[in-house]
Amino acid sequence: MDAGTLMPQAGRDGSESGYRVVNEDETVDIYLGLDVGKGEHHATALTPAGKKAFDKPLPNTEPKLSELFAKLQAKHGTVLVVVDQPASIGALPLAVARDMGCQSPTCRA
Repeated sequence: MDAGTLMPQAGRDGSESGYRVVNEDETVDIYLGLDVGKGEHHATALTPAGKKAFDKPLPNTEPKLSELFAKLQAKHGTVLVVVDQPASIGALPLAVARDMGCQSPTCRA
């Protein structure tokens, strides 16, 4: 039996606060990568098979982030959110993702 994989974990402010174990039984239905920017992000979502489900610019606002996460959850199920800068401008998307029940290797406890 695999003990799991160690993944970094960040606090709500985005600073690294340690690690958590990700187990094989945790399922992900859609992977969402965010290339974050001050005014606009670029979001790309992939299915586990590698098919693009979303690939568009996204305004850097809580309502637009929430809307995208909700749409992906409704259509696909469990969403894993990954950002390229979790400790700075990526902190808002991670906080919104966590509040909406999305998984993230950098913010999920």
